Amino acid sequence: MKIYPAIDLYEGKVVRLYQGDFDRSWTISGDPLQVARTLKEMGAREIHVVDLEGAKEGSPKNIGLLPKLKEIFQVIHFGGGLRSPQEVQKALEMGADKAMVGSLIWTEGAGEISKLAPRVIPALDVKQGKVALAGWLKTVPLNPLEAVKRICEMGFETILATATERDGTKRGPDLALYSALVKNSDMKIIAAGGIGSIEDVKALKKLGLFGAVIGKALYDGSLDLKKVLEEVEDA
Repeated sequence: MKIYPAIDLYEGKVVRLYQGDFDRSWTISGDPLQVARTLKEMGAREIHVVDLEGAKEGSPKNIGLLPKLKEIFQVIHFGGGLRSPQEVQKALEMGADKAMVGSLIWTEGAGEISKLAPRVIPALDVKQGKVALAGWLKTVPLNPLEAVKRICEMGFETILATATERDGTKRGPDLALYSALVKNSDMKIIAAGGIGSIEDVKALKKLGLFGAVIGKALYDGSLDLKKVLEEVEDA
């Protein structure tokens, strides 16, 4: 299983939100590149970068960091505010290996970005059993299994599934959600939200998840990244 440490950006800083709530944020550092270098020193080769400011405002605001981050990491997944095919293409050109898109999947632009499928990861954000869009600020009447089926039919290979109500809580991942997604789909599924211990990560690997995003637990010392990479990550 792949391990993706998370760097969430807001106003040029590395932050963490509690359940996606912008009013409940924790500033980790004002120097994203130093955070990136520290994660690399701990063994990270691939990184999950979200422009929270971009997700909130509707267009990328911290995309300019991509070239410098690419000098540090082998693989970068970047998302947040990518609401048009042009913005997706720009992110890829600036250094993102994979562009993560949420709201765009459910618009007319989906057909165009599906042509970039190997380099685009649809973000399935689940809130109260429904699909959340626009930085988790609204939901649509579509359940996760229906959404995954549609995304698979579009030709995508990988999906990022986030249990929004567990994000930033360290209460443990939504194993029931991920078990259902794995059993009902052949897609590569990356889990995010709620991971608080190495046992949580191992539980996801046991279910057959392709990858896991780890955020708050890395930054508050609850989880040792080196240990996780050594014991869980596949080469």
